[in-house]
Amino acid sequence: IGNPGRFWEQVCYLYKTGEDGIADPFAALSAMPAATSTIRDMTDVRFEVPEFVADKCTGCAQCWTQCPDAAIPGVVNSIDEVLQAAIKTASNGRSLDRLGQIVKHLSSESRKIMKGVPFTTFGDVLSQAYRNVVEKLKLDPDRRKALDDEFAPVYTALAEFPLAKAAPFFDLPESQEKGTGGLLSITVSPEACKGCNICVEVCPDEALVTVTQTDEIVDQLRRNWQLWENLPDTDDRYVNVSNLEEGIGVLSSLLLKKENYKSMAGGDGACMGCGEKTEVHLLLSAVNALMLPRAKKHVEKLDGLIADLDEKARQILASDADLSKLGVAEGKVDLPLEEQKQQAVKRISKMIEDLNDLRWRYAEGPTGKGRATLGMTNATGCSSVWGSTYPYNPYPFPWVNHLFQDAPSIAIGIFEGHMRKMGDGFIARSTSRSSRSSSGVSSPRKSSGSVRRSSPPAATGPCWTSGSRTSRGCLRPGSRCG
Repeated sequence: IGNPGRFWEQVCYLYKTGEDGIADPFAALSAMPAATSTIRDMTDVRFEVPEFVADKCTGCAQCWTQCPDAAIPGVVNSIDEVLQAAIKTASNGRSLDRLGQIVKHLSSESRKIMKGVPFTTFGDVLSQAYRNVVEKLKLDPDRRKALDDEFAPVYTALAEFPLAKAAPFFDLPESQEKGTGGLLSITVSPEACKGCNICVEVCPDEALVTVTQTDEIVDQLRRNWQLWENLPDTDDRYVNVSNLEEGIGVLSSLLLKKENYKSMAGGDGACMGCGEKTEVHLLLSAVNALMLPRAKKHVEKLDGLIADLDEKARQILASDADLSKLGVAEGKVDLPLEEQKQQAVKRISKMIEDLNDLRWRYAEGPTGKGRATLGMTNATGCSSVWGSTYPYNPYPFPWVNHLFQDAPSIAIGIFEGHMRKMGDGFIARSTSRSSRSSSGVSSPRKSSGSVRRSSPPAATGPCWTSGSRTSRGCLRPGSRCG
Protein backbone atom coordinates (compact mmCIF):
# COMPACT_ATOMS: atom_id res chain seq x y z
CA ILE A 1 0.00 0.00 0.00
CA GLY A 2 2.64 2.52 1.07
CA ASN A 3 5.26 1.90 -1.60
CA PRO A 4 7.66 4.87 -1.29
CA GLY A 5 8.68 4.82 -4.95
CA ARG A 6 5.13 4.94 -6.28
CA PHE A 7 4.14 7.53 -3.68
CA TRP A 8 6.98 9.81 -4.76
CA GLU A 9 6.13 9.47 -8.45
CA GLN A 10 2.36 9.83 -8.09
CA VAL A 11 2.12 12.30 -5.21
CA CYS A 12 5.32 13.80 -3.84
CA TYR A 13 6.78 14.92 -7.16
CA LEU A 14 3.62 16.89 -7.94
CA TYR A 15 3.59 18.59 -4.54
CA LYS A 16 7.32 19.29 -4.75
CA THR A 17 6.96 20.99 -8.13
CA GLY A 18 3.78 22.86 -7.17
CA GLU A 19 1.45 21.01 -9.52
CA ASP A 20 -2.13 19.95 -8.76
CA GLY A 21 -2.40 16.21 -9.07
CA ILE A 22 -5.52 14.23 -9.83
CA ALA A 23 -7.16 12.26 -7.03
CA ASP A 24 -4.75 9.47 -6.19
CA PRO A 25 -5.31 6.03 -4.63
CA PHE A 26 -3.14 6.87 -1.61
CA ALA A 27 -5.52 9.64 -0.57
CA ALA A 28 -8.46 7.27 -0.99
CA LEU A 29 -6.76 4.67 1.20
CA SER A 30 -5.67 7.22 3.83
CA ALA A 31 -2.17 5.72 3.69
CA MET A 32 1.23 7.39 3.49
CA PRO A 33 4.73 5.88 3.54
CA ALA A 34 7.06 6.82 6.39
CA ALA A 35 8.90 10.15 6.58
CA THR A 36 7.41 11.68 3.43
CA SER A 37 7.60 15.15 5.00
CA THR A 38 11.30 15.23 4.08
CA ILE A 39 10.26 16.37 0.60
CA ARG A 40 8.99 19.67 2.01
CA ASP A 41 11.30 22.69 2.10
CA MET A 42 10.30 25.29 4.72
CA THR A 43 12.56 27.99 3.27
CA ASP A 44 9.66 29.91 1.73
CA VAL A 45 7.57 29.61 4.91
CA ARG A 46 9.89 31.48 7.27
CA PHE A 47 11.03 35.12 7.27
CA GLU A 48 13.74 34.83 9.93
CA VAL A 49 16.42 32.30 10.88
CA PRO A 50 18.77 31.87 13.86
CA GLU A 51 22.40 32.89 13.45
CA PHE A 52 25.10 31.27 15.57
CA VAL A 53 27.59 33.29 17.63
CA ALA A 54 30.36 30.76 18.24
CA ASP A 55 32.35 32.53 20.98
CA LYS A 56 29.26 32.81 23.24
CA CYS A 57 28.17 29.15 23.08
CA THR A 58 28.62 27.15 26.30
CA GLY A 59 27.11 23.89 25.04
CA CYS A 60 24.06 24.14 27.31
CA ALA A 61 21.97 22.03 24.85
CA GLN A 62 18.84 24.16 25.19
CA CYS A 63 18.57 24.89 21.45
CA TRP A 64 18.80 21.37 20.05
CA THR A 65 16.68 19.95 22.89
CA GLN A 66 13.76 22.36 22.61
CA CYS A 67 13.58 22.78 18.83
CA PRO A 68 10.21 21.25 17.84
CA ASP A 69 11.25 20.60 14.25
CA ALA A 70 14.56 18.76 14.86
CA ALA A 71 16.08 21.53 12.75
CA ILE A 72 19.16 22.56 14.76
CA PRO A 73 21.14 19.42 15.65
CA GLY A 74 24.19 19.54 17.88
CA VAL A 75 27.06 17.22 16.93
CA VAL A 76 30.50 16.92 18.55
CA ASN A 77 33.52 15.94 16.47
CA SER A 78 37.27 15.89 16.82
CA ILE A 79 39.23 18.50 14.88
CA ASP A 80 40.51 15.74 12.56
CA GLU A 81 36.94 14.72 11.74
CA VAL A 82 35.90 18.31 11.07
CA LEU A 83 38.85 18.85 8.69
CA GLN A 84 38.21 15.58 6.84
CA ALA A 85 34.52 16.45 6.44
CA ALA A 86 35.45 19.89 5.09
CA ILE A 87 37.90 18.35 2.61
CA LYS A 88 35.22 15.93 1.43
CA THR A 89 32.73 18.79 1.03
CA ALA A 90 35.13 21.14 -0.74
CA SER A 91 36.73 18.55 -3.02
CA ASN A 92 33.76 18.50 -5.42
CA GLY A 93 35.27 15.66 -7.42
CA ARG A 94 38.87 16.87 -7.39
CA SER A 95 41.76 15.53 -5.35
CA LEU A 96 42.95 17.37 -2.25
CA ASP A 97 45.63 14.85 -1.36
CA ARG A 98 48.29 17.42 -0.48
CA LEU A 99 46.08 18.97 2.16
CA GLY A 100 44.99 15.56 3.39
CA GLN A 101 48.62 14.75 4.24
CA ILE A 102 48.87 17.58 6.78
CA VAL A 103 45.46 17.15 8.49
CA LYS A 104 47.08 15.67 11.60
CA HIS A 105 49.50 18.57 11.83
CA LEU A 106 46.69 21.12 11.34
CA SER A 107 44.63 19.41 14.01
CA SER A 108 47.48 19.40 16.52
CA GLU A 109 48.39 23.03 15.82
CA SER A 110 44.73 24.12 16.06
CA ARG A 111 44.45 22.42 19.42
CA LYS A 112 47.51 24.28 20.71
CA ILE A 113 46.13 27.62 19.53
CA MET A 114 42.72 27.03 21.14
CA LYS A 115 44.38 26.28 24.46
CA GLY A 116 46.51 29.39 24.33
CA VAL A 117 44.24 32.21 23.15
CA PRO A 118 40.57 33.15 23.60
CA PHE A 119 38.36 31.39 21.05
CA THR A 120 36.38 33.49 18.56
CA THR A 121 35.75 31.32 15.50
CA PHE A 122 37.33 28.12 14.25
CA GLY A 123 38.05 29.87 10.95
CA ASP A 124 40.48 32.20 12.73
CA VAL A 125 42.10 29.28 14.51
CA LEU A 126 42.47 27.25 11.32
CA SER A 127 43.98 30.18 9.41
CA GLN A 128 46.67 30.67 12.05
CA ALA A 129 47.30 26.92 12.34
CA TYR A 130 47.78 26.63 8.57
CA ARG A 131 50.33 29.45 8.52
CA ASN A 132 52.27 27.87 11.38
CA VAL A 133 52.32 24.42 9.78
CA VAL A 134 53.30 25.66 6.30
CA GLU A 135 56.16 27.72 7.69
CA LYS A 136 57.58 24.61 9.32
CA LEU A 137 57.29 22.63 6.07
CA LYS A 138 59.56 25.10 4.17
CA LEU A 139 57.99 24.31 0.79
CA ASP A 140 59.27 25.67 -2.53
CA PRO A 141 57.02 28.28 -4.23
CA ASP A 142 55.32 25.82 -6.60
CA ARG A 143 54.44 23.31 -3.91
CA ARG A 144 53.33 26.09 -1.58
CA LYS A 145 50.99 27.49 -4.22
CA ALA A 146 49.52 24.03 -4.91
CA LEU A 147 48.89 23.54 -1.19
CA ASP A 148 47.38 27.02 -0.84
CA ASP A 149 45.00 26.29 -3.72
CA GLU A 150 43.77 23.16 -1.96
CA PHE A 151 43.46 24.88 1.41
CA ALA A 152 41.46 27.86 0.12
CA PRO A 153 38.06 26.10 -0.47
CA VAL A 154 38.40 24.12 2.76
CA TYR A 155 39.05 27.29 4.74
CA THR A 156 36.11 29.02 3.05
CA ALA A 157 33.80 26.15 4.05
CA LEU A 158 34.94 26.15 7.69
CA ALA A 159 35.16 29.93 8.07
CA GLU A 160 31.36 30.18 7.90
CA PHE A 161 30.56 26.82 9.50
CA PRO A 162 29.11 27.10 13.05
CA LEU A 163 31.65 25.53 15.41
CA ALA A 164 32.10 26.25 19.11
CA LYS A 165 34.72 25.45 21.70
CA ALA A 166 32.37 24.49 24.55
CA ALA A 167 33.72 23.53 27.96
CA PRO A 168 31.77 20.23 28.32
CA PHE A 169 33.07 18.96 24.99
CA PHE A 170 36.53 20.50 24.63
CA ASP A 171 37.98 21.78 27.92
CA LEU A 172 36.74 18.94 30.14
CA PRO A 173 37.85 16.05 27.88
CA GLU A 174 41.20 17.78 27.27
CA SER A 175 41.78 18.10 31.01
CA GLN A 176 41.23 14.36 31.39
CA GLU A 177 43.09 13.14 28.31
CA LYS A 178 45.16 15.22 25.91
CA GLY A 179 43.84 15.31 22.35
CA THR A 180 40.27 14.23 23.13
CA GLY A 181 38.53 17.61 23.12
CA GLY A 182 35.85 18.05 20.46
CA LEU A 183 34.19 20.91 18.62
CA LEU A 184 30.43 21.43 18.91
CA SER A 185 28.59 22.27 15.70
CA ILE A 186 25.17 23.95 15.87
CA THR A 187 23.84 23.73 12.33
CA VAL A 188 20.44 24.91 11.11
CA SER A 189 18.65 22.63 8.66
CA PRO A 190 17.52 24.92 5.81
CA GLU A 191 14.64 22.62 4.85
CA ALA A 192 13.27 21.81 8.32
CA CYS A 193 13.56 25.15 10.19
CA LYS A 194 10.28 27.09 10.34
CA GLY A 195 11.80 30.22 11.85
CA CYS A 196 9.92 29.98 15.16
CA ASN A 197 12.94 31.44 17.06
CA ILE A 198 12.41 29.18 20.09
CA CYS A 199 16.12 28.28 19.99
CA VAL A 200 16.97 32.00 20.22
CA GLU A 201 14.58 32.56 23.13
CA VAL A 202 15.82 29.62 25.22
CA CYS A 203 19.55 30.28 24.71
CA PRO A 204 20.78 31.73 28.04
CA ASP A 205 24.08 32.94 26.58
CA GLU A 206 22.83 34.85 23.52
CA ALA A 207 24.77 32.47 21.29
CA LEU A 208 21.86 32.50 18.83
CA VAL A 209 20.41 35.68 17.39
CA THR A 210 17.54 36.27 14.97
CA VAL A 211 18.37 37.60 11.51
CA THR A 212 16.16 38.38 8.55
CA GLN A 213 16.37 35.67 5.92
CA THR A 214 17.98 36.67 2.62
CA ASP A 215 19.03 34.71 -0.45
CA GLU A 216 22.66 34.92 0.69
CA ILE A 217 21.79 33.51 4.12
CA VAL A 218 19.82 30.66 2.57
CA ASP A 219 22.79 29.79 0.36
CA GLN A 220 25.06 29.80 3.39
CA LEU A 221 22.65 27.56 5.34
CA ARG A 222 22.65 25.08 2.48
CA ARG A 223 26.44 25.05 2.26
CA ASN A 224 26.74 24.51 6.00
CA TRP A 225 24.16 21.73 5.93
CA GLN A 226 26.05 19.95 3.17
CA LEU A 227 29.17 19.98 5.36
CA TRP A 228 27.14 18.82 8.38
CA GLU A 229 25.90 15.80 6.45
CA ASN A 230 29.54 14.80 5.84
CA LEU A 231 30.40 14.95 9.54
CA PRO A 232 30.59 11.58 11.29
CA ASP A 233 28.32 10.89 14.24
CA THR A 234 29.17 12.05 17.76
CA ASP A 235 31.57 9.70 19.51
CA ASP A 236 30.26 7.94 22.62
CA ARG A 237 32.86 9.72 24.79
CA TYR A 238 30.84 12.93 24.50
CA VAL A 239 27.50 11.33 25.41
CA ASN A 240 26.88 11.79 29.12
CA VAL A 241 24.81 8.66 29.77
CA SER A 242 26.20 6.12 32.21
CA ASN A 243 23.32 3.63 32.03
CA LEU A 244 20.73 3.94 29.29
CA GLU A 245 18.66 0.98 30.49
CA GLU A 246 18.26 2.54 33.93
CA GLY A 247 17.82 6.06 32.58
CA ILE A 248 20.95 7.40 34.29
CA GLY A 249 22.34 10.30 32.34
CA VAL A 250 21.49 13.53 30.55
CA LEU A 251 18.72 13.36 27.94
CA SER A 252 20.16 16.19 25.86
CA SER A 253 23.39 14.30 25.26
CA LEU A 254 21.44 11.43 23.67
CA LEU A 255 20.39 13.93 21.02
CA LEU A 256 24.03 14.44 20.03
CA LYS A 257 23.68 11.19 18.11
CA LYS A 258 22.39 11.87 14.61
CA GLU A 259 20.23 8.75 14.50
CA ASN A 260 18.50 9.76 17.74
CA TYR A 261 18.01 13.39 16.81
CA LYS A 262 16.51 12.41 13.46
CA SER A 263 13.85 10.22 15.09
CA MET A 264 11.38 12.62 13.48
CA ALA A 265 11.51 14.44 10.16
CA GLY A 266 10.73 18.09 9.58
CA GLY A 267 8.28 19.48 7.03
CA ASP A 268 5.06 18.54 8.83
CA GLY A 269 1.96 20.70 9.23
CA ALA A 270 2.50 21.76 12.85
CA CYS A 271 2.36 25.41 13.88
CA MET A 272 5.62 27.30 14.35
CA GLY A 273 7.05 26.59 17.78
CA CYS A 274 4.63 23.74 18.55
CA GLY A 275 5.40 22.55 22.09
CA GLU A 276 3.62 19.26 21.51
CA LYS A 277 6.11 18.42 18.79
CA THR A 278 9.01 19.04 21.16
CA GLU A 279 7.52 16.54 23.62
CA VAL A 280 6.97 13.92 20.94
CA HIS A 281 10.45 14.44 19.48
CA LEU A 282 12.13 13.96 22.88
CA LEU A 283 10.05 10.86 23.56
CA LEU A 284 10.85 9.29 20.21
CA SER A 285 14.54 10.14 20.51
CA ALA A 286 14.72 8.45 23.91
CA VAL A 287 12.97 5.33 22.59
CA ASN A 288 15.26 5.35 19.56
CA ALA A 289 18.35 5.52 21.78
CA LEU A 290 17.02 2.65 23.88
CA MET A 291 15.83 0.32 21.14
CA LEU A 292 18.53 0.54 18.45
CA PRO A 293 21.30 -0.94 20.68
CA ARG A 294 18.86 -3.58 21.91
CA ALA A 295 17.95 -4.65 18.39
CA LYS A 296 21.62 -4.74 17.35
CA LYS A 297 22.51 -6.87 20.36
CA HIS A 298 19.58 -9.17 19.67
CA VAL A 299 20.70 -9.75 16.07
CA GLU A 300 24.22 -10.53 17.32
CA LYS A 301 22.76 -13.16 19.67
CA LEU A 302 20.80 -14.68 16.80
CA ASP A 303 23.99 -14.81 14.71
CA GLY A 304 25.72 -16.62 17.57
CA LEU A 305 22.88 -19.14 17.94
CA ILE A 306 22.82 -19.83 14.19
CA ALA A 307 26.59 -20.37 14.06
CA ASP A 308 26.57 -22.67 17.11
CA LEU A 309 23.68 -24.77 15.78
CA ASP A 310 25.34 -25.06 12.38
CA GLU A 311 28.52 -26.26 14.04
CA LYS A 312 26.57 -28.77 16.16
CA ALA A 313 24.83 -30.20 13.08
CA ARG A 314 28.17 -30.61 11.33
CA GLN A 315 29.60 -32.40 14.37
CA ILE A 316 26.68 -34.82 14.40
CA LEU A 317 27.12 -35.51 10.70
CA ALA A 318 30.85 -36.09 11.11
CA SER A 319 30.61 -38.23 14.26
CA ASP A 320 30.90 -41.98 13.75
CA ALA A 321 31.42 -41.44 10.03
CA ASP A 322 33.13 -44.47 8.50
CA LEU A 323 34.94 -43.28 5.39
CA SER A 324 35.30 -46.87 4.14
CA LYS A 325 31.51 -47.19 3.95
CA LEU A 326 30.81 -43.97 2.07
CA GLY A 327 28.80 -44.49 -1.09
CA VAL A 328 29.57 -42.24 -4.04
CA ALA A 329 27.21 -42.14 -7.02
CA GLU A 330 26.45 -39.51 -9.67
CA GLY A 331 28.49 -36.85 -7.90
CA LYS A 332 26.72 -37.37 -4.54
CA VAL A 333 28.04 -38.74 -1.28
CA ASP A 334 25.83 -41.15 0.66
CA LEU A 335 26.66 -40.77 4.36
CA PRO A 336 25.17 -43.47 6.60
CA LEU A 337 23.67 -41.97 9.78
CA GLU A 338 21.70 -43.44 12.65
CA GLU A 339 17.99 -42.67 12.67
CA GLN A 340 18.23 -40.78 15.96
CA LYS A 341 21.00 -38.57 14.59
CA GLN A 342 19.08 -37.98 11.38
CA GLN A 343 16.16 -36.66 13.39
CA ALA A 344 18.51 -34.46 15.43
CA VAL A 345 19.98 -32.94 12.27
CA LYS A 346 16.49 -32.28 10.89
CA ARG A 347 15.47 -30.58 14.13
CA ILE A 348 18.57 -28.39 14.12
CA SER A 349 18.04 -27.56 10.45
CA LYS A 350 14.49 -26.40 11.25
CA MET A 351 15.78 -24.31 14.17
CA ILE A 352 18.35 -22.63 11.91
CA GLU A 353 15.64 -21.91 9.35
CA ASP A 354 13.42 -20.31 12.02
CA LEU A 355 16.28 -18.26 13.44
CA ASN A 356 17.32 -17.06 9.97
CA ASP A 357 13.74 -15.96 9.35
CA LEU A 358 13.68 -14.14 12.69
CA ARG A 359 17.01 -12.46 11.95
CA TRP A 360 15.74 -11.39 8.53
CA ARG A 361 12.74 -9.70 10.15
CA TYR A 362 14.99 -7.74 12.50
CA ALA A 363 17.78 -6.85 10.07
CA GLU A 364 15.97 -6.54 6.72
CA GLY A 365 12.29 -7.41 6.58
CA PRO A 366 9.94 -6.65 3.67
CA THR A 367 11.21 -3.07 3.37
CA GLY A 368 14.89 -3.96 3.48
CA LYS A 369 15.36 -1.55 6.40
CA GLY A 370 14.76 -3.93 9.29
CA ARG A 371 12.38 -3.56 12.20
CA ALA A 372 10.75 -0.29 13.14
CA THR A 373 11.86 1.35 16.38
CA LEU A 374 8.29 1.47 17.66
CA GLY A 375 4.66 1.68 16.62
CA MET A 376 2.27 4.42 17.69
CA THR A 377 -1.47 5.02 17.81
CA ASN A 378 -2.49 8.67 17.76
CA ALA A 379 -5.73 9.95 19.26
CA THR A 380 -7.74 12.79 17.75
CA GLY A 381 -6.20 16.20 18.38
CA CYS A 382 -3.51 18.55 17.11
CA SER A 383 -0.97 15.76 16.84
CA SER A 384 -3.24 13.78 14.52
CA VAL A 385 -3.57 16.83 12.27
CA TRP A 386 0.01 18.03 11.95
CA GLY A 387 1.19 14.42 11.73
CA SER A 388 -1.02 13.62 8.76
CA THR A 389 -1.27 16.81 6.73
CA TYR A 390 -1.32 15.07 3.37
CA PRO A 391 1.15 14.12 1.98
CA TYR A 392 3.59 15.08 4.77
CA ASN A 393 4.20 12.26 7.27
CA PRO A 394 6.97 13.20 9.76
CA TYR A 395 7.29 9.77 11.39
CA PRO A 396 9.86 7.24 10.13
CA PHE A 397 7.89 4.33 11.65
CA PRO A 398 4.33 2.90 11.39
CA TRP A 399 1.58 4.80 13.17
CA VAL A 400 -2.18 5.02 12.99
CA ASN A 401 -4.72 7.68 13.89
CA HIS A 402 -8.13 6.98 15.44
CA LEU A 403 -10.85 8.71 17.41
CA PHE A 404 -9.73 9.69 20.89
CA GLN A 405 -11.90 7.15 22.75
CA ASP A 406 -10.59 4.23 20.68
CA ALA A 407 -6.85 5.00 20.45
CA PRO A 408 -5.83 3.17 23.68
CA SER A 409 -7.77 0.07 22.61
CA ILE A 410 -6.14 0.18 19.18
CA ALA A 411 -2.72 0.47 20.81
CA ILE A 412 -3.36 -2.48 23.12
CA GLY A 413 -4.56 -4.56 20.16
CA ILE A 414 -1.45 -3.71 18.14
CA PHE A 415 0.74 -4.52 21.13
CA GLU A 416 -0.94 -7.89 21.72
CA GLY A 417 -0.65 -8.76 18.02
CA HIS A 418 3.00 -7.74 18.09
CA MET A 419 3.67 -9.95 21.10
CA ARG A 420 1.83 -12.86 19.51
CA LYS A 421 4.12 -12.70 16.48
CA MET A 422 7.15 -12.36 18.73
CA GLY A 423 6.05 -15.48 20.60
CA ASP A 424 7.32 -17.55 17.69
CA GLY A 425 10.65 -15.83 18.09
CA PHE A 426 10.71 -16.64 21.82
CA ILE A 427 10.07 -20.30 21.01
CA ALA A 428 12.78 -20.39 18.35
CA ARG A 429 15.34 -18.86 20.69
CA SER A 430 14.42 -21.05 23.66
CA THR A 431 14.49 -24.35 21.78
CA SER A 432 17.73 -23.32 20.06
CA ARG A 433 19.42 -22.61 23.38
CA SER A 434 18.26 -25.95 24.74
CA SER A 435 19.55 -27.79 21.69
CA ARG A 436 22.86 -25.92 21.76
CA SER A 437 23.50 -26.81 25.39
CA SER A 438 22.47 -30.47 24.99
CA SER A 439 24.09 -33.19 22.92
CA GLY A 440 21.67 -32.45 20.09
CA VAL A 441 20.57 -36.09 19.82
CA SER A 442 18.04 -36.33 22.67
CA SER A 443 14.37 -35.41 22.18
CA PRO A 444 13.63 -31.67 22.38
CA ARG A 445 11.90 -30.16 25.37
CA LYS A 446 8.37 -28.90 25.07
CA SER A 447 8.44 -25.36 23.82
CA SER A 448 5.72 -24.12 26.13
CA GLY A 449 7.82 -24.81 29.20
CA SER A 450 10.84 -23.16 27.61
CA VAL A 451 8.88 -20.05 26.81
CA ARG A 452 7.57 -19.77 30.34
CA ARG A 453 11.12 -19.82 31.63
CA SER A 454 12.36 -17.28 29.10
CA SER A 455 12.05 -13.56 29.52
CA PRO A 456 11.23 -11.52 26.39
CA PRO A 457 14.29 -10.51 24.40
CA ALA A 458 15.75 -7.07 24.91
CA ALA A 459 14.55 -6.02 21.49
CA THR A 460 10.91 -6.00 22.54
CA GLY A 461 9.72 -2.50 21.78
CA PRO A 462 7.19 -0.19 23.42
CA CYS A 463 3.84 0.69 21.94
CA TRP A 464 2.71 4.24 22.58
CA THR A 465 -0.62 6.00 22.48
CA SER A 466 -0.56 9.76 22.18
CA GLY A 467 -2.88 12.65 21.47
CA SER A 468 -4.48 15.75 22.89
CA ARG A 469 -7.45 13.98 24.46
CA THR A 470 -5.98 10.79 25.81
CA SER A 471 -3.45 9.88 28.44
CA ARG A 472 0.00 9.23 27.05
CA GLY A 473 1.92 6.26 28.26
CA CYS A 474 3.71 3.04 27.54
CA LEU A 475 1.44 0.03 27.24
CA ARG A 476 4.16 -2.48 27.96
CA PRO A 477 3.87 -3.67 31.58
CA GLY A 478 7.05 -3.22 33.56
CA SER A 479 8.75 -1.16 30.88
CA ARG A 480 11.46 1.30 31.93
CA CYS A 481 11.24 3.37 28.76
CA GLY A 482 8.74 5.94 30.09
